[in-house]
Amino acid sequence: MKRLIGRPEDQVFILLIITSISLILLPLKIKLAIANQASNIVLYPAIYTKGRLIELRLLHRDLSDLDARLNYALVELRMLQMEKSKIDENQPGLIPCYIIMRDRGSRVRFLTINRGERDGVTVGAPALYQGNLVGKVVETKSNQAIVETILSPGFRVSIQHLKSKTNGILETETDRIRVKYFLRKVEIASGDTIVTSGIGSFVPSGILVGAIDLISPGQGLFFQDLTLLPLVNIGSLEHLYILKR
Repeated sequence: MKRLIGRPEDQVFILLIITSISLILLPLKIKLAIANQASNIVLYPAIYTKGRLIELRLLHRDLSDLDARLNYALVELRMLQMEKSKIDENQPGLIPCYIIMRDRGSRVRFLTINRGERDGVTVGAPALYQGNLVGKVVETKSNQAIVETILSPGFRVSIQHLKSKTNGILETETDRIRVKYFLRKVEIASGDTIVTSGIGSFVPSGILVGAIDLISPGQGLFFQDLTLLPLVNIGSLEHLYILKR
């Protein structure tokens, strides 16, 4: 008998019998309290999960409402952008053009426009946007043309420092737009405005080109080394204007 009771499984069995008898002998009030406490413990995971599901449904509803509001706001923003970018057909001396294609590599060096020879577009004509130089026409067809932009390596134009009236040459390199042959003795600061000079160039004088970004003394004795930033974001343009020649 001692050996039977000494086994762990027998001890557990006897403990369960004693516990069951004790519970049976307990008063009804205590039994109900124990049952209520046990049910709370057993049902807690289900109650907690149900509560979380309700919270998730409410969150999903709020997110859906926010998504609808954001979509509505984006539609309104797009409509405002389209209205802002609408071409003004009544600017004298300018041919309004939409950009219909960009070069595959950079998407900012060559732009194809929807106007060509029959519209009066000629090779060498300046391309402008809000008074800023965008580039020049390098190829024309009957109903379209290609504009080489100021961001294309090898692009050149004669320029002038607006403040000092000092001239120079703008030449675009692979990694920057450089202002060359600008006299070292002339005072110039970052942010100064650069315009076209009109000297021996395809574009008349006074057209905005950009602002000075970096200034370096340069390696020569006479000229500074300047870097320019355009005043117009060519990558975001939807249209431009060709100046009639």
